[in-house]
Amino acid sequence: MSENSHKDLADALEGLNKPDSDGRVYGVFIKAGSVSSWRKVYPVNGTDFKLSELYDFVSDPIEVVYMEDLIMVINEEGKLSSLPLNMTATMISGLYPNDVIVGNALVCSKDLVL
Repeated sequence: MSENSHKDLADALEGLNKPDSDGRVYGVFIKAGSVSSWRKVYPVNGTDFKLSELYDFVSDPIEVVYMEDLIMVINEEGKLSSLPLNMTATMISGLYPNDVIVGNALVCSKDLVL
């Protein structure tokens, strides 16, 4: 997983409600840790993420955090499991300073999780 700039992340997030330059829909996977890294991820079927794919990204059980026109999928028991802080996902979610995101996160259009 490569490190990408905050500007690249902002651009990737801005484009989540439309296909990328290859015409494919995608989500943004944000790995937790001291320095969060992220990458674009694509649904296996090309249209939407299946539950098994969400488990692969964040483990189960999952929780959905609703943002303006996007969603963030996280591990529902992340805090109970002492997963590492994900400050990048926390800042994107708009929950800070009242709450934080721990563990990995997937941000995508609401249409990509059925």
